[in-house]
Parts: sequence; structure tokens; C-alpha cells
Amino acid sequence: MKTLVIGLGFGAIMCWSLNSLMIDKGLKNMDVYAFNAIRTMPATALIILFMILTGRQLFVRLDFFIMAFITGVSSYFLALGLFVHGLGRGFTHKVWPVGNSAPLWATISAILFLGEKATLYVLVATSLVISGIYLLSQREFNDDTGSEEGGVLLAFLAALIWGLLIVPNKYCLNQGMSPFSFLYIMIIAGMVSNVSFLVIRGRLGELTRSKNGITWGIISGIVALFLGGLSWQIALSIEEASRLVLMLGAESPIVLLLSVTFLKERPSKKSLLGIVMVFLGVFLVTWLG
Repeated sequence: MKTLVIGLGFGAIMCWSLNSLMIDKGLKNMDVYAFNAIRTMPATALIILFMILTGRQLFVRLDFFIMAFITGVSSYFLALGLFVHGLGRGFTHKVWPVGNSAPLWATISAILFLGEKATLYVLVATSLVISGIYLLSQREFNDDTGSEEGGVLLAFLAALIWGLLIVPNKYCLNQGMSPFSFLYIMIIAGMVSNVSFLVIRGRLGELTRSKNGITWGIISGIVALFLGGLSWQIALSIEEASRLVLMLGAESPIVLLLSVTFLKERPSKKSLLGIVMVFLGVFLVTWLG
């Protein structure tokens, strides 16, 4: 894997890992769909401004637009809504790793639907990453309260959707669609779907309910959607999806460390082994695969 791709991939992962804390802080007094809508606004403005300043084409073929729009609705509205609701029902360092099982479904989807080669390195790395993520999600005490299992289920559904979405994303990029165009259409789709949902529910006022939520939503949009999303789309336009998506596994141990440091959550003793397995899998696919 090229050094540029590795740098872009890990850059995106760091942005998304930090985003876990932003979501946790932003949703304290704000509806999840209002938060999602706010996140998309600065990201939309930044990506379109960036494309205009760099002379990139804003308009794309209709079939590309439809696929990118559906991907945006599914990712930034449906899957993200499921995932954030899951975070609200369980511990961050348990729900987040389950949500990060997306690399498994993405790898399988890329091999089955995009015709990418299932190399030995990819298969071994996938097993290590997913096994490591599973270990990262384990706990060794039973004094938890709340609907923990409900949170895990929602996170799993979100991960499945995110994994499948690699197919239309990579297909469009393979056919010559600009990664910048795909991203801005995705983000606009996320904004439209979340705002529309608030209008239908008669809760448009949620957008201005919490200054704290607005602040963290704006920061999240800039860091996760714009910087993280742009880095990822560029990397995906260069590298095979089945290899690149396994780098996402590194997000789980990073989020675990952030949760322990800032949210005072307690990981299990199996976490160290999980971290080693995840990073070993990522190493295999990035440097040897």
C-alpha cells in the first residue's frame, strides 16, 4: 500500500476517533438528527468552497449523483442515527467497537460485488481485526445498568449498512467520479435527510436548542465529515476497497484509549490483546498486503 494512502487513511481514522468524543458531548442536550444536520452544514460549505477554489467540477452524471445521494442518506442519516442511538444505550467502548465491525462487511462486499481479489493477507488481516474488535468490546463486571444489548444491536445494524455502502462508493470512483464530488453529494444528502426528518416530526426548533450541541456539531462537521471524509475518499480512489477498509479497525483501540482517558470508562483485561490483534491486522494489510 502506498505511503500516501496509509497517511490519508490514518488521518481519516484519527478524525473519526476524535469524533466519538464530539458526539458524546454534543448529544447531551440535542436531538441526534438535529446534531447530524448541524454537522453537515459546515462540511457542505467547506467542500463546495474547496472545489470552487480549486476549479473542480460540481456537476456529475445523474447515475453517479443518485448513487452518491443514496449513500449519503444511508450513511449520515440511517446508519449514523442507529449508531448514535446505540451509543446512548450502552458504553462507548463496547458499542463503538461493534459499530466498527463494518470492515468485515465492507471487505466481503468488495470481494463479492466489486470483484476484488481475496488475498491471503486480506483474509488473515480481516480475521485479526474483527477478532481484536470483539475482544475490545468485552467487559468483566456485571454492575452495568441500562439497555446494553439494545445498543450493541443498533451498532451492528449500522456497521452492516456502512460496510455495504463501500460498493456504490468504490464503483463510482472506479468509473471516474471525483472523490470530492462524491463526498459533497453525500454530505448534502445527509443534510437534506436529517432536516426533512426534523420538519416531518415538527421539531425543527431542535436545531437551535443547545449552544453546546451547535458548537460540537460544527466542530464535528469540520473534523469528521470534511477533513476525515475528504482524506478517506481520496485514499479510496487510489487503493482497493478490500484492503483500505481494514485500516478502519484501528479506530476501535484509539476510541478505547480516548474513552478511558476522557470519559473514565473501564476497559476489560482482554483489551490489550484486542489492541495488539487489531494493529497486527492493520500492519499486515498496509505494509505486507
